[in-house]
Amino acid sequence: MTSNLGLLVQPIGAILGSKWNDSFAYLIKMTPKLITFDCAQTLLWTDWQPHTFIVRCCALAQVPVPVGAETLYLELFRSRIAEYWASNLYKSTGHWREFWERLGQDWLSAMSLDPLLYETISLVAEKELFTTDSHTFELYSDVVPCLESLKQQGIRLSVISNWDHSLHGCLEAFGIADYFEAIYASLEHGVEKPDPELFQIALRELGVAASDTLHVGDDPRDDLQGARSAGIRALQIDRNQPSNSFPIIHTLENLESTFEWNL
Repeated sequence: MTSNLGLLVQPIGAILGSKWNDSFAYLIKMTPKLITFDCAQTLLWTDWQPHTFIVRCCALAQVPVPVGAETLYLELFRSRIAEYWASNLYKSTGHWREFWERLGQDWLSAMSLDPLLYETISLVAEKELFTTDSHTFELYSDVVPCLESLKQQGIRLSVISNWDHSLHGCLEAFGIADYFEAIYASLEHGVEKPDPELFQIALRELGVAASDTLHVGDDPRDDLQGARSAGIRALQIDRNQPSNSFPIIHTLENLESTFEWNL
């Protein structure tokens, strides 16, 4: 049967020397039909935790909060985690905002502060989340050149990330949302990486086989293990590494060179 992957097979011995047995060792080059990317620490540098984020926004909005405010917010958030997940299943900005507004106002009230102060805080929060003038996110310099190159080659692109509904707005803010055919925020689907189901949802909706797909992300458990458990080839990006070393890459530049790796 003829493969539809467009595989280029070369003996590894011809590349690495006679100590390799040409009869059994091969280097397989696969150009994927679909590449999926994680977001946090892969496409965007990210510094977001709910309790530290809200206190940062208060500082930027010049709304003073007492000592222990972070801990209180985290406790409230954890007590409402089921409600948080449910609000994202609507895939609605209105439901998403409503959850955070209720949480923020109740937090302020618990500290004997005016809950109406949340309106001022939320304006700062929206700027932090959905503009490039942010202390919370930053676009890595290698992202756009990588996406441009892959698009020019006709490779389909998607995002699969453990994130809430705000993922769409974040990617739009940094001008990269249009590169992706689909964006999968885990909380909108009720399942998170490394559960292979999130990857399988994307494959089913996009109509691509796992064997024709490559996933790139920063987390060895969520991204490498998760993708591989769904039958998808995977790479881990770690920009602190000095060079590429299977299965870790240190940059998205020349991502095509990794297609030669037997993943």
